[in-house]
Amino acid sequence: MEIPTSEDKMVVNALFYTDSLFEVHISKSQFILSDNTEAVAVENAQVKLYENRRFEELLTYYSNGTYTSTRIIPIQGNNYTIEIETTDLKTVRAVSYLPEKIDITNFEYKIELKNQLQLFACSVEFSDPPQQANYYLLSVFGAKKNESNFRKAIYIDTHDSIVAENEFISESFIFTDKLIDGKQKRLDFTFSSDVLENMEKYQIVLNSITSDLYLYLKTRERQISNIENPFIEPIEIHSNIQNGLGIFSGISPSIYTFELK
Repeated sequence: MEIPTSEDKMVVNALFYTDSLFEVHISKSQFILSDNTEAVAVENAQVKLYENRRFEELLTYYSNGTYTSTRIIPIQGNNYTIEIETTDLKTVRAVSYLPEKIDITNFEYKIELKNQLQLFACSVEFSDPPQQANYYLLSVFGAKKNESNFRKAIYIDTHDSIVAENEFISESFIFTDKLIDGKQKRLDFTFSSDVLENMEKYQIVLNSITSDLYLYLKTRERQISNIENPFIEPIEIHSNIQNGLGIFSGISPSIYTFELK
């Protein structure tokens, strides 16, 4: 029986923030029966960046499939488009924007020491904008006292009804405002930290994200969860990359940092 082939596709991963230049990573997917199923970095692409449909910049190649802007920093309220051309793949295009930042208005926590674990019971408060669909990603990161970067992702849990079972993403969770539209929300969650890790500083990050990123994270997590089950149909990961795969999306984080006393 002849097995149908599948053309290689461009894979684009680009998340952009209010205080950073654009950075786009480009690779090439491989047909599942190819000798090489690893994604291959694309090093010969022409990456055009548009702001509100006006051409602004040709991104500069850095290394390992990564292209960077040298001057354009995203602004809330503007739309951004990337158009990517190569010699051997279909031209791809994606459009996104920077969501409205949703500020953390209050944060509280209590600590209980149990054996070698510090158990944190936390609550974060924010005000959801009314009459519009909003999407969120909540994450926690830790750092040692002498570290300046919060690189350690901390697993968090919640029993709040606004977070569904299929909205837990790696150490974080995503949710929508369907149950809290236009309301002030207090969201309770928990996490733990091993005393031996010497974590003394934490960042609570409430990200306002796009619907495309919400669906991308949700479907990607479902695929990861089902990957070892041969009896479940493969999950198609959501993408807003026309003619390709991946995600192009803005993120607006609100960050609360605290140190243990």
